[in-house]
Amino acid sequence: ITIDGGNSETTSLNVTISQTATDAHSGVSQMRLRNDGGTFSAWQGFTASRPFSLNNNGGSSATGTRTVTIEVRDLAGNVRSATDTIYY
Repeated sequence: ITIDGGNSETTSLNVTISQTATDAHSGVSQMRLRNDGGTFSAWQGFTASRPFSLNNNGGSSATGTRTVTIEVRDLAGNVRSATDTIYY
């Protein structure tokens, strides 16, 4: 997972989340996101990039470091997670 192309900081709450995931057996099917340990979004179809607001799912509009976590689920139901941080 990378936030805004791997930048260490941003001046916008609206960022692009990019992720790579593969599963040689059943295939990757879904993903969900959260900010700073908040509540995960609903499961949605997996895509290589997605717009995301640092305000959503536990985020805030206050200046500071944001940690975005992604969970990816394959068709067999296995889940893996990864995180990235950015300073807003």
